Amino acid sequence: AQILLTHHNFNNADEFENLKRVINAYIKEKTLPIINTNDVLTKEEFAAGTSSLFSDNDDLAALVAESLDVGLLLILTDVDGLCTDNPKVNGNAQVVDVVEKVTPAIEKMASREAGCYGKGGMLSKVRAAKRVAAKGIPTIVANGKHDIADILSQKVKRTVFV
Repeated sequence: AQILLTHHNFNNADEFENLKRVINAYIKEKTLPIINTNDVLTKEEFAAGTSSLFSDNDDLAALVAESLDVGLLLILTDVDGLCTDNPKVNGNAQVVDVVEKVTPAIEKMASREAGCYGKGGMLSKVRAAKRVAAKGIPTIVANGKHDIADILSQKVKRTVFV
């Protein structure tokens, strides 16, 4: 089930409680909530120099994970995970299997280049993983073309941030 959010959903206590109820109801029914920024309503995301609770879907994912105290954050993208170099430029780039701690070297490894559908690039995903790791929540960054069951069972390349 897709859930589209704006920063207003987090600023209003009633909306936030309803959001938690909806997400928990989906999970109880074994329905995976796919959460995205509601770009149609979120004009702040596109205005330069504005400040909101999140600036892209990766920030939003981290905010939701923290707010709901989840056990795992899964971020899907168009590459297999964090790579040693930008895989779209360097065909020899290798996927980093596990990141124990996000360091400046790890952040430097992450591409700032956004994909054709994204905004923040791998750096945004790494920073989201760092944010939730501080709360004890691991993150998996993987290619969205793969089945989620295969991603979770380690049948495909992905990066796990612990």
